[in-house]
Amino acid sequence: MSNFLSSLKASIKTGKIRRAKEILSTLKDCHSTEKEEALEQIALASDKTAFELLSFLTDAENQDPEIHDRLIQLTIDRAHLNFKFILILFDTPDTAILQHITPLLKHILSNETDKNLLSRILRTAGKRKLKKLVDDLAEFIFYDDVHLKLDAVNALERIGTPEALEKLVQSSRTEKCDQDILDAIQVLRNN
Repeated sequence: MSNFLSSLKASIKTGKIRRAKEILSTLKDCHSTEKEEALEQIALASDKTAFELLSFLTDAENQDPEIHDRLIQLTIDRAHLNFKFILILFDTPDTAILQHITPLLKHILSNETDKNLLSRILRTAGKRKLKKLVDDLAEFIFYDDVHLKLDAVNALERIGTPEALEKLVQSSRTEKCDQDILDAIQVLRNN
């Protein structure tokens, strides 16, 4: 085992995340087999360590095109087990990745209970105009959480499709109607 890999493995095993990041900062210069083995070590790491290291490697400054796809897949795999890992993918500039993981996002929206994570997903869906999530976003209008409801309304407004407008109009005909919904409808009708 190379010095790079043995140092990385030791840093991961002992939870020395800063040291592991220092080691991984040289990953671009490594042979492709070492890169794959480094990803395997991260795949076996605890959630906390894996989250930190995957975030580090997907950061624009540290991206390596040779392992980009494998890194994204590893992050998606971890997100199936721990929904928090989805946050790493929200920082990627490639909206196609988010479109690709729509089924996972739908699953998280229907199963997650962490309001902060749900809020981040709702806001990202609006910001990145994830049209395939319109139905799922609209469900949050009917939740008893004011913040999630507002995030959902804003996301639908930002997506701005006829389907998003229709969901807002439908919700305006219920007891959940409020000024935020009416304002969003007005904005979309004026566009």
